[in-house]
Amino acid sequence: MNSPRPPLTCEDALRGLIGGQGDLRDCVGVLLPTLYALAQRHALPHAEEAVVSALQDIREYCHCWPRSGLPARTWVLGLAQRRFQQARLAA
Repeated sequence: MNSPRPPLTCEDALRGLIGGQGDLRDCVGVLLPTLYALAQRHALPHAEEAVVSALQDIREYCHCWPRSGLPARTWVLGLAQRRFQQARLAA
């Protein structure tokens, strides 16, 4: 009988994305409530679109994470914060 696999850490998921083997959902699934809360804190009229844009940024720039020296969660939230600030300025 197969036991359920333990959830990946954000670090493992980002490494997988960098290697082309990972799934973005593994990395951010646990962070989605935080990403939405952060988007709402910025009072964005379209928080869902901002979160999707942040997820696209994470996928596009994940190769930069190891050089940052930051924990994966901090890096992900920092990238999202930047995206949400840009969205607020554009609104």
